[in-house]
Amino acid sequence: MNSNQNQKHEDNGKGKDIVNIFINESTYQVHQGRLNVSEIRALNDIPITDVIYQLPAYLLLDNEGFVTVHGGEQFKSGGSSGHSS
Repeated sequence: MNSNQNQKHEDNGKGKDIVNIFINESTYQVHQGRLNVSEIRALNDIPITDVIYQLPAYLLLDNEGFVTVHGGEQFKSGGSSGHSS
């Protein structure tokens, strides 16, 4: 069992609801609304060299970007997909 499961994201939610998101099959509680990709990375200790996808479409997230969280979103990390031909 992952020791990171059920971790609560601490920040100033300004009255926003707390919702669950899933990162690499672990559950985290965050404030509903805008969530920076760097915060997703920090919650699950994802190395900067790994890419993060939003499931189910495997949408590649920009390290400098953000997502709008409503609850139930799923994210997956993996090794960099970049390679030379």
